[in-house]
Amino acid sequence: FMHRIFEDLDFGNYRAEADEVIKSAMARDGFDEMWHPVIKNMLSTVMEKKLPLSNIRLSDLTEGRHQKELEFYFRSEKTDGAAAFRIIRGEQAGPTVSNHGFMNGFIDLLFEHEEKFYILDFKSDIVGASTMDYQPGHLADAMESRGYDLQYHLYTVALQRMLKAKLGDAYDYDDHIGGSYYLFLRGMEAGEGLNGIYFHKPEKDVIDELDRFFGGIVR
Repeated sequence: FMHRIFEDLDFGNYRAEADEVIKSAMARDGFDEMWHPVIKNMLSTVMEKKLPLSNIRLSDLTEGRHQKELEFYFRSEKTDGAAAFRIIRGEQAGPTVSNHGFMNGFIDLLFEHEEKFYILDFKSDIVGASTMDYQPGHLADAMESRGYDLQYHLYTVALQRMLKAKLGDAYDYDDHIGGSYYLFLRGMEAGEGLNGIYFHKPEKDVIDELDRFFGGIVR
């Protein structure tokens, strides 16, 4: 429900569209109208929040600077998910996942700001009952326990492969990759705090090793 609202919304024109988009989503999913102001407040908080590092708001994103639900495929020659987790986390083993020749996924939002590309994922997870549970330090634990660290590392490999294909030798990890945002919608608050926001830019060596692991050619 929450994902579809952001997918249907024109970010640059969200103030004019918000009521109609929310109303349509609530009718489609059977939510009582009493929740309209709650959802609208959540939406406004997320759209107007300055994201750390890039210092941009989602409401600043105009057409041509972002892509929603970006689907990707890339060739993968490995099926050992636990080994992929060990690349990301060091010696700590993770759950086993498998694939069959190709990795496929959808990135909630990819946007460009000052010639860097950022990945953004909306999460509706309930992390805890207190606002303290949504502080960045707590969210790091939630990210790992849910395996979301593997998710955004895979997204970054996909983004790196796309940019290499488009930019060729002009591609540079440090210049072109901005990092990944995870917005835990239930914990975000208006103002300057970072509650509900997790951000990380993986080290280049980790992404290159993961890229090689899945059979990519890293220059």
